[in-house]
Amino acid sequence: MSNWHSSTRGWWRAYFLDHPTDPNRPTAHIYGSVTAGRTKTYCIQCWDALKHELMNSDQAQLDNGMIEAARSEQTLHDICMYHTD
Repeated sequence: MSNWHSSTRGWWRAYFLDHPTDPNRPTAHIYGSVTAGRTKTYCIQCWDALKHELMNSDQAQLDNGMIEAARSEQTLHDICMYHTD
């Protein structure tokens, strides 16, 4: 039997980020019921695309004098984490 991945998770998990846990909302990362639910995940390519879109928007606004400073990495991270389509 070949060992095709190095962890107990499937190979497809390399393409997703787990939703981080929040100490103030201990079940926020669960989709469905706490006992039978799954951890929320994010597509890494979608995450990166949204982050770059936000960074480009900030840069364009900086260039046009609409804002004085770009948003921090943490702010962009938080926006991506709670973004819904």
